[in-house]
Amino acid sequence: MEIKQHGFLMIGAVVLVAVLGLALTLLWNRLDACHKETAKVEAAYTILAQYVEEQNSKIATWERAAEDRSGRAKAALAAEKARGASIKAEIDALRKKLADSKGKTCQDALSDIRSGLR
Repeated sequence: MEIKQHGFLMIGAVVLVAVLGLALTLLWNRLDACHKETAKVEAAYTILAQYVEEQNSKIATWERAAEDRSGRAKAALAAEKARGASIKAEIDALRKKLADSKGKTCQDALSDIRSGLR
């Protein structure tokens, strides 16, 4: 009977080792698949990070260009405002001359013009 018990124990041990070997093989295959998926995800992340970096660089370039255009537009607007103020002053001076010239003759106007040319 003792040999029979040892035989059953040996058979049980062999079965247990076989089951553990199968479980380890399945686990190893699963781990290998997980490592492959991780590598794919890391590669995709790297590509995405490069794309985002390129887009951020383009956005920064656009921002700098927009700031430059905005600065030029502000300068042009200021120049036009100054020019408009100058023209307004000339118009006001002409209005004053017209108001002062009411009642004068053409001869008076010509002599005023001639005196301005000297």
